[in-house]
Amino acid sequence: MDAAKAIAVFIKNPDINMDNIFTSGKLDSIPVVAVATTSGTGSEVTQYSIVTSNKEKTKKNLGQSIFPKVAFLDSKYTYNLPYDITVNTAIDAFTHLVEGYLNTNSTPMSDIYGEKGFELFKYCFEKLVNKELDLEFRKKIMMASTMAGIQISQTGTSLPHGMGYPLTYFKDLPHGLANGVLTIEYLKSFKDKSKIEKMLKYLGLSELDQLEVIFNSLIDIKLDITLEEIIEYATKFASNKDKLKNHTEEISLEEIISIYSNSIGAK
Repeated sequence: MDAAKAIAVFIKNPDINMDNIFTSGKLDSIPVVAVATTSGTGSEVTQYSIVTSNKEKTKKNLGQSIFPKVAFLDSKYTYNLPYDITVNTAIDAFTHLVEGYLNTNSTPMSDIYGEKGFELFKYCFEKLVNKELDLEFRKKIMMASTMAGIQISQTGTSLPHGMGYPLTYFKDLPHGLANGVLTIEYLKSFKDKSKIEKMLKYLGLSELDQLEVIFNSLIDIKLDITLEEIIEYATKFASNKDKLKNHTEEISLEEIISIYSNSIGAK
């Protein structure tokens, strides 16, 4: 869906190419109809088109607002989705909810979508952990993903997404897992945890450790990564003002390094 959005811009603007798309200002696109075949990106209801920039060695938003004219949601297209892809994309959706909820751009309206999404994940996490991917699960996880997409279309994402991109680009870690592996330490880094506690209540949890147990049961990765690489990723991310401004608290380079190190370790 993100690729379709990018293509829609290029078709409408034949003079645009990969070298000038990021500096060309606001552009129109031909109409896009989005059909979701996973429950994760929420791209069917967002304006974002995430692409790979080999020049900058990262993934980034195309920088255009490309809302699909129609979003077609039918969970039957996910019935045969393998378990690992179901987990990866579900975690992506959950991190959208988390980062949109704990965001400087959050509003009472955007929070409605986040809180409903968390309520759905109370059910979906139990099904994922038990590997009970029945039709009701498929329906609810798709709805949660769409709720999350609507939310981040208003707020944007925050630290885990920005920090996860180099793990995908350089370490081939699937996008959802790249976000998810950083999420618990990201949540632990908050000094004011009042809204996190509210989030946990919607998830039917009483403490962050319980969410960590769920994540540990769903995510099992071992990355070949050095401390030097972590420092490089953290330093580059620390200059990403677009993502940092969405975080509700001041965060230092040392804290960013700590989130990486505590999440994925280093050799």
